[in-house]
Amino acid sequence: MSAFQPFLPLDDPPLLTIADISVTMFKSVPEGSPMLLKDHAEHPVPELLRSTFRQIADAFIAGDFQLRDHPIAGVRPIDSATAKWIADNISAYGEMLAPLNEETWDRSIYRWMEGYWQMLVDLTTRSEPVSDLTLHTKLYETGGGWELVVEAVYVP
Repeated sequence: MSAFQPFLPLDDPPLLTIADISVTMFKSVPEGSPMLLKDHAEHPVPELLRSTFRQIADAFIAGDFQLRDHPIAGVRPIDSATAKWIADNISAYGEMLAPLNEETWDRSIYRWMEGYWQMLVDLTTRSEPVSDLTLHTKLYETGGGWELVVEAVYVP
């Protein structure tokens, strides 16, 4: 994964800005702020999405792999087969999950994939601030804003 690179000026690659969407989970970001780049490079996960990933990790720590008891705005609930696969992969890793450490963001990235953004977030365990266990998600634009889909957790 690449090191942090600041967002490029607005006249470089095509950008999606807050002015392009209206969704309540991103209200704290100033209008017109660069949001997610639609290029083919890897970029750090934006600050405003990090709390969503923290909530997902916290739900997994609590054993809620379907996000049934921990609904998260803008995140699709996880189907039972995927949730079981995630739980099995976490169990097979052999370490207990812990709340996401700030070091996570040094290695976690997103990339535009022609129709969605692929986001990879390295999880934290009790013994590893940044583990090899990675949360794989896709972020889609929808008519009403965004939808984050949790696809998997595994060691790539």
